[in-house]
Amino acid sequence: MNSDEKIARLEERLAWQEDLLDALNAQVAQLNAEQAALQRQLQLLYREIQSIQGGAASNSAVQEIPPHY
Repeated sequence: MNSDEKIARLEERLAWQEDLLDALNAQVAQLNAEQAALQRQLQLLYREIQSIQGGAASNSAVQEIPPHY
């Protein structure tokens, strides 16, 4: 294998690695966007649970079991 063939093989490998790196970067960007969306949903659910629990505490008399049970 002469030096021209070695250089050609190295260039091919480099091109393949650059393509792979681009694909991996795109995947990381997509996962970051999904993670941010899930984080926002989690915050909304947490706030909703807190408001439900806060409302339950203020309406505890309504939710108490009557004495005859």
